Amino acid sequence: MIAANAAGEINDAELHNLLIFLFAAGYDTSKNMLTLIMHMMLQHPEPDDYVIATGETHTVREFCELAFSELGLDYREHVEIDPNLYRPAEVDTLIGDASKARKVLNWTTTRTFRDLVRDMVRSDLRLLETKHSTDPVTTAV
Repeated sequence: MIAANAAGEINDAELHNLLIFLFAAGYDTSKNMLTLIMHMMLQHPEPDDYVIATGETHTVREFCELAFSELGLDYREHVEIDPNLYRPAEVDTLIGDASKARKVLNWTTTRTFRDLVRDMVRSDLRLLETKHSTDPVTTAV
């Protein structure tokens, strides 16, 4: 969405509350990492439940700041906040506690929130480039 906005393909984003928290059970959850985590759990001699999380929390505002800055933009020039969309009761903070997975499985996160946001924006840019390189309307111009 942010890459498409920067490319002029969509209008500015409309978000309801930049202060809400993103609940990322773990943003280190790429397909390969999930496979590794599941393998670690299955190799443990006793079955158990684990929370896989970063132990961090980030706001939508932080996400917007990082994502737009990845494109050299200021999110405040592209995001419209509609107070009518605020939820009357928001959960204060949600943070996953992966201490058991760290202790028992010796698991730790390997990526940062900034890494995740950067990768998401770059992925969107690649998709846009692919779309434009295969779209007869945009390639004819």
